[in-house]
Amino acid sequence: MIILGIDPGLALLGYGVIDYTGGRHKMLTYGVISTAARSPMPQRLRAIHTALGQLIDTFQPEDIAFEEL
Repeated sequence: MIILGIDPGLALLGYGVIDYTGGRHKMLTYGVISTAARSPMPQRLRAIHTALGQLIDTFQPEDIAFEEL
């Protein structure tokens, strides 16, 4: 099972993708999506949407977990 974990944020959004198979966890990738503080809100949201869409298309997670703000 592929799981995408997201630590939400507007300036910095953290993510990690793990594979949980046979009772074992394997890290597939992790990183940060960053947006420029002076960019207009619609551009920042579009950048986050695009980057998360690419992660979902690439890894096709079965579940997504969000950290609470």
